Parts: sequence; C-alpha cells; structure tokens
Amino acid sequence: MRFLSVLCIIILAVSCATFTSTEGPDWTREPPVHPGMVVFVSSGTGADENDARIQSYRDILDEAGEELGLNLTSIYFREFLSNDSVTELSLNVTNTYTSPGDRGVIYYTMAEMPTSVFDDMQTEERAEAVERTAAIGRFLDSSLEHYKENEDTKAIDDLLTALDYALSGPVTDESITPDSILSKAEEYLGNLRISQKNDDGIIVLTMKRSKGLFHPYVVGGAIKGTYEMLLGNGELSESSAIAVTDRKGRASFPVTNPYTVSGSDIVFTVGVSEKILSSVIQKAPEGFMDDFLSILSQTAVSVHYERGIRYENLIIGVVPYDENGNIITSEEPYDAFSSFLRASGNEKSEIVRGEGDEEYDVLGYLRTVYPDRRYYGVLRIGVADKEYIPEGVYVQAQSRLSIFEGNSDEAIMTLDSEAVEKAPSDYEAEVAAVTECARRTAGLLLSHLQ
Repeated sequence: MRFLSVLCIIILAVSCATFTSTEGPDWTREPPVHPGMVVFVSSGTGADENDARIQSYRDILDEAGEELGLNLTSIYFREFLSNDSVTELSLNVTNTYTSPGDRGVIYYTMAEMPTSVFDDMQTEERAEAVERTAAIGRFLDSSLEHYKENEDTKAIDDLLTALDYALSGPVTDESITPDSILSKAEEYLGNLRISQKNDDGIIVLTMKRSKGLFHPYVVGGAIKGTYEMLLGNGELSESSAIAVTDRKGRASFPVTNPYTVSGSDIVFTVGVSEKILSSVIQKAPEGFMDDFLSILSQTAVSVHYERGIRYENLIIGVVPYDENGNIITSEEPYDAFSSFLRASGNEKSEIVRGEGDEEYDVLGYLRTVYPDRRYYGVLRIGVADKEYIPEGVYVQAQSRLSIFEGNSDEAIMTLDSEAVEKAPSDYEAEVAAVTECARRTAGLLLSHLQ
C-alpha cells in the first residue's frame, strides 16, 4: 500500500510538470523509485535559469503540500530556495537539470523526503502544529509592523493572539514559546502612558510611549473607559466603552450614557481585546498572566465625573394620569418612584404628591406650599396606550420629569422615560407598566444626582 501511495505522488508530480525535453536524464521523464523515500519531480519555465529554478522549487513544495494537506510553500519556500533543502521536512534536492525551452529555460528538479517523515507529517497533530506555527508567525510579523507604525494597542492584540495560538498546542519551532511572546506584549504595554483632561463634560485622552525617539503618540490606540451605571432595579453595575486615538494620539470620551453615576470615577486603561485576553487567561497556567494584568492596571488614570449640578434642597411633586389624561389618585407611581430613590440611599430629595392639571400648575403648587426650596421637580406619569390580545393586555406608560431652579420657569433638565408591560387584566397591566416607568425615571434621576 505504501508503494502505491508513493507511486501516486510521483505520477501526480509528473503530470503537473511541463516536461518538454526528450534528451535529458531518465528521471526527468520517469521519476525513479527509491526504497524508503518519497520522490518529487517537477519543472519550471522562465526567462533565465534563476526564474525557472524558482518556479520549479515552488512546484515541488506545492505538490508535497497538496498531498499532505498543508501549505508548505508559504512556510518553507524561502528556506528551500536558499538551501536546496528543508530541515524540518528532511526534504533535499538530489538532482537538477536545465534545457532550453520554447519560452526560455526549463529547470528540472528532483527532491526526496524519507517515507517516515512523510507519514509523520500526515498525522492530524503534526498538521495542526505546522498550521499553528505558521499562524503565530503571521501575527508576530503583523505585530511588528503595527509597532513600526506606532499602532501599539494593535501590536499588543496581535501578540496576545499569537500567545493564544501558542497556548493551544504544540508548535514546530522551538524558538517560539509562550513566555517569549508574553514578554514582548508586557514590554509594549509597559511603555504606554495615558493622560487626560476634562473639558466641559468631554474627557480628552492622550496616549503615547514613555520610551523611544520623541516619545511617539499612539495611532489608532484603544483606550477603555470603565464606569458605574445604575440598573433599573437600583443596583450599581460596571460598564465600559472604547475610545480610539487619532494621528496625534488623542481621543474624546463624551459621557453619553444617561445612567452613568454622577460623582463616580471613570477609570481609563489601555484597551486590549477582552475576547482575546479572556481566551489567553483560560488557556494559560495559573498565575501566568498576573504580571501582564498588573501592568495593565498600572496604565490606569481616573477622572472624577460630575454633571456639574448638585440637587440639594430638591422637592419633586408626582402627579399620575390615566389614559385619558385625567389626574388619578393611584399610589403606585408615587410609591415606586420614592421607594426606588430611598432604596438607593438617596436622602437629598423630598418626594410629595403634586397637584395641578399642567406642568406649570404643579410647579406653582410646589412653590406655594414649599417656598424655601432651591430646586423643584415635576413628575407627570401615566398610561399612554393599550393593546388587547387574547392572553390579556399590553399597557404603555410614559413619564416626564422636569427640574426647575428657584423661580425660573425654564427647566434646567428634562428626563423622559417609558415602559411596556403585559398582564391578564387592565388593572394589573397598568400597575406594572406605571410602576416600571416610575422606577426607570428614578434611575435616570439618580444618575444625575451627586
């Protein structure tokens, strides 16, 4: 069976070659059979001998790679062309011959590989190791190119990707080790510095290297901003967003999430790919990534985020409406809104039941009854729409909370919210929708309070 396999390879090689000589050595017309060896024969045509030789050598690797299911040409072509051999494959050129052709020169090549090596290369594990090594090489090369272009965070991501491959299984190049790749990633990461300034609510970030000629700015660099936000149930949660630097190493980080907690710190770090980093950490031995993560945390700078207004001495009047716009005496909106604020630890705002058909009526009522307050809030909330289905009813609730300062009739802030809930009956759906809408409104308000 082995003989037939080798014979098939020989026939394949001969069929793909462009043999036109009838006067050359026998092997150019009929490849020999050498016990214990796989023989490859091919030819290339070129304007001169060097061009023809390049094509012939490339065809040898193409033929061998096709049989093995591997891209040998991309991995070993340079070595094969320079040395007439590939050490890793035990592949050696054993004969060459040139002859004139119709379009220049024809270069014939015969190369041999031990059958045992050939069989070993055909194993799945070996094939995966070769492909893995090639992938690592591509990402290491890409990382270096990014670094030369001052694209440091892209270079670090490429190194982490190479590390992810290196931790996934054996490689064929002993010089490639996870430790060496990680060391380079730590070097690049440790050289980065982030600075910031807060300009009217827009945080301007700058990233540059701490080493190198002129301390170059990082181009297209990812900077991760991590901050606290308020969930609908009143609990705090961590969220993040990425800013990318321009050609001068600058990036803007406007705070656009309305649930970002005012009075908290936004922490900025070098933005490496979380997906790749997570994969590496899962594959790496315990403690292997500790130094890298420590360096990453050391790149952090923080910005104390405040919305600029302290709502001290604030009173809010809550007025609920039905779907026809009529004021109702329902307690659910008031209870949901006030209990949410209290559960979050907010003690700066007083919540009362408001009176009045329109917003300015409620505002006038609050100023009359509570004349000593610095800020007044009007929360109008109620049922906006219904849709009946066989299983029950959907109810949409909407709200608007307007904040006024002193005697001014111009709102300094307006917060709109809505919620849709489903229940078997009108009443249950209304209560659920209005309660959820009140909670969301309270969450929006809390994200602005200090």
